[in-house]
Amino acid sequence: MDRIEIIEPSLLEDRWRLGLIDRWKRLLGIEVGWHYDLDIIWILRYLEGIGLKRGSLVLDAGAGNGLLQFILASLGYNVLSVDFAEREAPLAASRIFRIERRDGARSTTDNPYAGFIRHRRAGGMSAGRALKGLSSPGRALGAVSKAVWSRVDPALLREVFSRKRRSYGSLTYVKSDFTDMREFEDASIDCIVSVSAIEHNRVSDMKKSVDEFTRILKPGSAMLVTTSAARQDWYFKACEGWCLSYRTLSEVFSIGCCLSNFERYDEIFESIRGSQVLRRRVSRLYSTNGDNGLPWGVYDPKYQPVGVLKRAR
Repeated sequence: MDRIEIIEPSLLEDRWRLGLIDRWKRLLGIEVGWHYDLDIIWILRYLEGIGLKRGSLVLDAGAGNGLLQFILASLGYNVLSVDFAEREAPLAASRIFRIERRDGARSTTDNPYAGFIRHRRAGGMSAGRALKGLSSPGRALGAVSKAVWSRVDPALLREVFSRKRRSYGSLTYVKSDFTDMREFEDASIDCIVSVSAIEHNRVSDMKKSVDEFTRILKPGSAMLVTTSAARQDWYFKACEGWCLSYRTLSEVFSIGCCLSNFERYDEIFESIRGSQVLRRRVSRLYSTNGDNGLPWGVYDPKYQPVGVLKRAR
């Protein structure tokens, strides 16, 4: 059954999936939003719940250079990484995964978020320049200089040369607009996932996006979309994104009767605000300025993460 579900902080008790997130954050040097751990665990649990098999084709909508796509590929899914922006994969990721690029049909977008977003890259010498010489896992370890070893996390080098990479799925970067995904055929995708991306569109465009998601999903397949929830709709300027009420979420996703926990909105929000685990895990990037969702790194959430599960009919 379809769901509109505020994502509860109790999911952080899922130590295996939280450890998976931490491992790939460390290996790839990727920072995430304050609630993305919850979003990713929510998506991964439902992927298991719907029985999505390894090798399935999963489209990550609004992927940027975010963490989820790499976790999915490491679990054996073949991932279409879709975003409206031009991207270069983090260098560490390009050494671990098979990443291809598919040209999209459009070169421009009028998405209002386009001027705001800045894709973060795995940075610096530690995972960047120091890895340039490692073109394949077959290269002899003896070719790795002491300078490389001093700058690269040994765990990253072990991953680059690991045999288990053979079981990883593929990654394909595609430039596309959610509202017009002409690059993809009808009923061609096994599952769509999206982490905190759809709210950066106009509300009218969100509806068009869901229509496109439904068109390209195979019948009976699911979309798992996380976004921002609020009692009433409001636009969060610091994040350039909408926080959406239950009513608007129902309209955007064309969901009637469904499973939901919105009646516990205040209770769950209190637990999110009081979560010491979420507070401890806030990215250091928030503390660099006052123009973001948690100004100067002060943990005071203004909205709740919400997940929507909808199956294509």
